[in-house]
Amino acid sequence: MKAIYALFFSLLLLPSICFSQTCQITQVTATPLPCVGNNFMVSVNLQVNNPTSPGFTLAGNGIIYGTYLYSDLPVVVGPLLGDDLSNYEFIAWDVDNPACQNYVSIPAANCGPICHFSNFTMEKIICLTNSVAAVTIDFDHQNTSTPTFDLYYENGQFVTTVLYASLPYALLNFTTNGAAPITVKVCDHNSQTCCQTFTVPAIDCNPTNCEIYNVIVDPECLTGNFVVHIDFDVDNPASDSFTVHGNSLNYGIFGYNQLPIVLGPLNGNSNINWDFIIQDSQLPSCTKDYLLGIYHC
Repeated sequence: MKAIYALFFSLLLLPSICFSQTCQITQVTATPLPCVGNNFMVSVNLQVNNPTSPGFTLAGNGIIYGTYLYSDLPVVVGPLLGDDLSNYEFIAWDVDNPACQNYVSIPAANCGPICHFSNFTMEKIICLTNSVAAVTIDFDHQNTSTPTFDLYYENGQFVTTVLYASLPYALLNFTTNGAAPITVKVCDHNSQTCCQTFTVPAIDCNPTNCEIYNVIVDPECLTGNFVVHIDFDVDNPASDSFTVHGNSLNYGIFGYNQLPIVLGPLNGNSNINWDFIIQDSQLPSCTKDYLLGIYHC
């Protein structure tokens, strides 16, 4: 009798097993919209069967455009640069079922002549102090609208205005960045929409000193609290270890060979401006401060 009941219930379940459907995004279409200046928007539509959830996430080229309802399709994203050179990728996946995904790639629209900089180089002439050098800069430029360009440090501080015709150009008092790579921004004069950022190898005018640089502090929430993943580069360490402290907390001593490290858990529901101060164990002047700020989970 038990065998008969088991067979009966198996037959009742059979239709749902046989006809259950898997979520499929069968097609992603991306249609460029008319240019506005040098930029354009893109209308994205999907063909989806048996979605697992009410919505999907859309991303591409390292950018997450957002999460949308299927009922909102088509969605419009952008603006994107219409340089007639780039390729833009649009990847869509179901919110509750990332395996249910598809993508499409389209070329950038041609929105007319686009101001562009490329092939930036910086060469050391001579170090003047431990942190200042004379350097030569050079780069290519296309479709610029003025005869001059502006140069900025990574933090946005203005360096100088130079004629394009003067390239390659010698800067006699450029502040260097120690063992860390140098990042600068070039802008067509008086045009903040025509800018490009470049990173070049370090010019280290004090090559034997201990330096901590390229600090990365990556927080991760865990049920209301969070941990931080810390990594960095070090040049000429005075010892084999370092300490981390901040906000009246001493996190301890760690070996450089332990990097990256994880600290926490920390309170993810406070208004503390989280600060992480890294110091070489034997040389406290070899230090780097990273202000994460307030972080809520």
